[in-house]
Amino acid sequence: MTAIWCYAYAGNEELMQVTFAADFSHDDPVQTITIIDAYAEGTRPYLNFPVSQRLAVKPPELVSTNPHMMVLVKPVVGTEGKPWTGRIIFIDQRHRLYESEKFEFKYEEKRQAVSAATVSAPGPPSTM
Repeated sequence: MTAIWCYAYAGNEELMQVTFAADFSHDDPVQTITIIDAYAEGTRPYLNFPVSQRLAVKPPELVSTNPHMMVLVKPVVGTEGKPWTGRIIFIDQRHRLYESEKFEFKYEEKRQAVSAATVSAPGPPSTM
């Protein structure tokens, strides 16, 4: 996985933006798994995945994110200026959870402002 994290803001609210590229596969010979949301370990999603970021993983394919996935979460669990080591928790269409291996997410100084037009109320992941 290639990964970075940085601060993001929705008004005065401090968020953690986690961006990564990853490969996905699974061992069910029949079922397609669709990743509908994700969050960093120790946090909760602030925004649900946009439909364009949902990822269908058909058996027995290896699916890569193209070019990357980005999640906005809270609270911020990283320390400013330092890499954060943790897992990404993925949620499928049946609300089952999958954990990534631990990975180091490099800190990026860039701070993102989240547009009010893109902010939706936090809540459970949406279903397809």
